[in-house]
Amino acid sequence: MKNIFIKTLLISALIAIQAAIGLRLFAEIEFNNAEGLALKGDFLSAEGHYNRTMQMDPFSSRYIGGFADALYRFGVYSKEDTIKYFKKADTLYDRAIKLNPLKAEHYLGRGLLKLAIYRRYRSKEGEGFMADFQNAWMNDPHRADISYAIGSAGIRVWPSLDQHQKEFFLERLKYCLRRQWWHIEIIYARLWKETRDLEILQEITPDTLKGHKALYNFIRRNNLWQYHRKQLEKVNYYRQKEEPEDYRREKDEHTKAIEELKSLAREGRIKGWMGKSFNGKHTYTDGNMYWSGTMQTALNLTEGESVIVIRAKGAMADNIFPFMIVELDGKNIGEAFIDSLESKDYYFPVESEGGISIVSITFANDGLNRSRGEDRNLHVGSISVRKDDE
Repeated sequence: MKNIFIKTLLISALIAIQAAIGLRLFAEIEFNNAEGLALKGDFLSAEGHYNRTMQMDPFSSRYIGGFADALYRFGVYSKEDTIKYFKKADTLYDRAIKLNPLKAEHYLGRGLLKLAIYRRYRSKEGEGFMADFQNAWMNDPHRADISYAIGSAGIRVWPSLDQHQKEFFLERLKYCLRRQWWHIEIIYARLWKETRDLEILQEITPDTLKGHKALYNFIRRNNLWQYHRKQLEKVNYYRQKEEPEDYRREKDEHTKAIEELKSLAREGRIKGWMGKSFNGKHTYTDGNMYWSGTMQTALNLTEGESVIVIRAKGAMADNIFPFMIVELDGKNIGEAFIDSLESKDYYFPVESEGGISIVSITFANDGLNRSRGEDRNLHVGSISVRKDDE
């Protein structure tokens, strides 16, 4: 009898284990079906699957949190039932957090929900988003995707944040960019739109040559040329650290090229402006720069302080004028948007030891808008020198 009882007990236990495994399997199938339907936007069908999932396994914070995530998304895009979806999502997030208080995703989801409530209604129910984001980060500080979601959320309410809160979100963005490089363009674009502050973009940029090159390229692509010089200094600093030989070689080659031009000038072989586009396919004539590139001319400067006067005009495209960078013997002496359709003078103070010098002008931002018939070009006329006290 005793052996029969033990066998019966073991069989019952085995059946119970199999039933539990089967129930979990069915719950997982239901949950996957619910997630798929939710992603397709079929919330009514998804809701039934989520409910059956939680009936099969009422203690899985993953299933409960997943349902809350779906409710939050539908609330965001709903035109009529936003409050209903948000309230139910909030209840489910609370339940998921009680079951698993160390799960970062649950705090992140509830933080995003509260942020959405705060943005839409400015109600007290939404003011707790900061605490939830902090808990999400503390529970999983090495997840770059968590940091990205938190940082991106902070950008949405940037004007209403205090300095401490801004620093928290910027740290999350900086961490994300160190780990997940591919987010850099979208983060720069969103943060620039809200802040218009280059120093903030520099703050989140990884302290590497690759990082600061990415920011420099963002500045160039978005025609933020007024900031390029400051960022170029960062790029050159990291080039000297990470590519010292290449940096020195290019600098030496540039110096050599300037000396060769000076030699040509002494021989009287430089007359007016000369140069080519960056791709080398187009030669400039009469100071007309129809493509981005650099052209040079020679000046005979007297010793001391003086002012180089360049007469120029520009044609704009997409409401952006051409940007001119001016160098004297390879050193930047000034730059400006040429913001006039008519020729006018631009002034660049210099100090020289006297003698032949090479003035270089770079047209940085050629652009074309065919639909509007606009072509951004730079036209450089005369160049002269006057003493600083004239």
